[in-house]
Amino acid sequence: MDSAASSAAQGSTARLLQRCELFESLGENDLQALAQICRSRSVDRGTLIFGRGEPAESMMLVASGRVRISSVSAEGREVILNEITTGQSFGEIALLDRSDRTADATAVQDTRLLVLYRRDFEPFLRNRVDLCLDLMRLLCFRLRRTTAQVEDLALRSLESRMARVLLAFAEHGNAPLTEKSVTITLTMSQRELGEVTGATRESVNKTFRLWRELGLAELHEKSFEIKDTTAFRELVDRL
Repeated sequence: MDSAASSAAQGSTARLLQRCELFESLGENDLQALAQICRSRSVDRGTLIFGRGEPAESMMLVASGRVRISSVSAEGREVILNEITTGQSFGEIALLDRSDRTADATAVQDTRLLVLYRRDFEPFLRNRVDLCLDLMRLLCFRLRRTTAQVEDLALRSLESRMARVLLAFAEHGNAPLTEKSVTITLTMSQRELGEVTGATRESVNKTFRLWRELGLAELHEKSFEIKDTTAFRELVDRL
């Protein structure tokens, strides 16, 4: 690759890094320096990027595509912990504490990753206190979200858990929840929604039927219509 092409590729990487919430506060010089130590990796849909218990040497950012973070129980049941989309990072915890991976990461779509290896990233962090603080805040946010997930499974009904997840989908997709009704595109199957909410596919399907009968919401082939957003929001607080 000639110098012009290399410079263009580095500039493209820097722009992708700036889209990541972890690095959005970095200045142009720091973004360029970070882009220099990133490595690009492409993975096909269905590829296991890393598995739980594997040694961790890097953290990753999704440049394009989608990555699922999940864990499998001793009985073989998969629980989806998070889905990482373009501009988001994952794998930070094991990278920083030098322990093994805590979950599986799988490409849900054909995905391009930006990879930051510990040997390169730690020296970069040492000279940037603000970035260290941003990273701490991100990890605290992840911990709070995990705590909320555990509380949901222990304390809330399936209706509440499903409503929370579906409203999060709507907000992530910039759906106008201030409107009387709204339709969102679903990227999860009923089985996958069950894995997120700790339920069986049958229980998820039963809840969808109940909402349709009550006139609250209706599942279509690839979309979900919330017919009364006010009433649907109230489901989140239903124990």
